[in-house]
Amino acid sequence: MDSIVNIILSGITYDLIKKGTELTFNNVFGRFHGKRINENINIYNNFLDEINNEKDLNNKERVMQDILSNKESYTNIFENDLYNTNFAKRLDYIIFLINKSRKNSKKINLEYLGEFLGLSSVNPLLKYYKCDEEPSYNFCESVAEKLGVNTEWLKNGNINEAVFGTSLPTIYEPEKLLENINQRDDKIHFVINEDENNRRIIVVKKYNELKYEYYPYEYVFNSSVGASGMSQLVSLYKFLYKFRINEGNIDNVHIVTQETFDGILMGNIYCGVIEQYMPIKFRNILDDFLDICYKHFTTREYKELYGDDFLKIQEIVMAELKREN
Repeated sequence: MDSIVNIILSGITYDLIKKGTELTFNNVFGRFHGKRINENINIYNNFLDEINNEKDLNNKERVMQDILSNKESYTNIFENDLYNTNFAKRLDYIIFLINKSRKNSKKINLEYLGEFLGLSSVNPLLKYYKCDEEPSYNFCESVAEKLGVNTEWLKNGNINEAVFGTSLPTIYEPEKLLENINQRDDKIHFVINEDENNRRIIVVKKYNELKYEYYPYEYVFNSSVGASGMSQLVSLYKFLYKFRINEGNIDNVHIVTQETFDGILMGNIYCGVIEQYMPIKFRNILDDFLDICYKHFTTREYKELYGDDFLKIQEIVMAELKREN
């Protein structure tokens, strides 16, 4: 089940199953505009019947997954019938990924997206669902730029290419981020993987409700480093210190799974998913990292909060700063 269409269809069907709603042609397939749907109406009804015949919700989900993963007689038709253009298919996939990350927020739809993109109505988008004409490269570029999406993927891509792009530069020394960030205006988020012995950081910039971009480099935040890693830890310390002094907020911290961390850096996961990961315990981890003289908490308290490796990186920074002076 690795095609865009199968993923979208799985999301629609799963949401209805989870609510205990009986699947009908209208509530599953009624939102699609493919011109060939009516030619294979029996296939669509058989798909729904196979799932509806199961009484248990878990069995319904299992049957759905089995069909979309293994039965090409269904999936080939879904792939060919449901969309008239590749642009519509990819735009729906973007909407799916955004909504997947908005568990506690209002879901977006095509009408919302049209307004967000500054269009006079939804019609300039809807025509690519109802007709078989693909949009121009310039139109794709405009949509991609406003959503933080990879333009090449939106125009030509597939499920194995990076969906989300970034216009932000690759900056190897964290302190130099200050040259690219407006501390007062830019909303900066810090994404940390959950492995306390191998922590790393991605810096993400949030532009508005939907658009996020990431600096395409991960910074070490652990003690298993050589000379260059020690230098990067010190540079990270200086960046955070100066950023905070200039009224930047270093409390927008998100501890995410390694899979999510890697997916963001590879452009395969929507950056907005980080809003789901806001653990109160770690909110002040970067602020506390700057406390290398232990004015706020004792070493024992920091160890209990963040683990032994946290103390080690503070010790590395303190030693390197003393050596510089």
